[in-house]
Amino acid sequence: MGTDYSIAVIGAGEDLPRRLKAVGYCVYRFENRDALARFSGREFLDLIVDAEKAVAILPGGAALPLSPPPEKAIAGAILRLPVTEEFSPELALTYLNGNYRVYGNILKRYLKAYGNLEETLLGYLAGEEFPAIGAVIHKIKGVSLNIGSRKLYRFCGFLEERIAKKPNAEDFDIFIRFHRRIIEHCKEQGEKCLQTQKI
Repeated sequence: MGTDYSIAVIGAGEDLPRRLKAVGYCVYRFENRDALARFSGREFLDLIVDAEKAVAILPGGAALPLSPPPEKAIAGAILRLPVTEEFSPELALTYLNGNYRVYGNILKRYLKAYGNLEETLLGYLAGEEFPAIGAVIHKIKGVSLNIGSRKLYRFCGFLEERIAKKPNAEDFDIFIRFHRRIIEHCKEQGEKCLQTQKI
């Protein structure tokens, strides 16, 4: 498990966000739930930490106690995140009639095309080349279900809408961290496809 996760921290001082950033998480601090509700990318945050209630809230609303040390409790909460929403080989195989060979090829092509997406996006963002960003995001959206990620599909749709307006850097920070995990899933599943006897 890595630290490529985006976490909202509600109602904490500076200490908890600072400690989580030191671990390597991407942390967004909000004074209260209303401030979080106004954050455009909130549905793509991986975890919400309510410091006042001392709980970590998973997508779907399950609350886990935030016992000391919080870094350990948050790492435990991340292990309980629903991976199938993020990446589901079964979803991809339904679109591909169960063909592992085709699935393996799609993953291989995805890695080749988007393995350096972070660098590409950061370059486009620096130059405010929003049409180019939109074109890349649209292409990723087109293959997202074939690699097995509903969340990637939804996230790309969200970014397309944001690009039509003026996107903010936070939306792309969350996406880049999420996409790093997608790349790791593609590598792992691609290896499994190579090893399987199913065709």
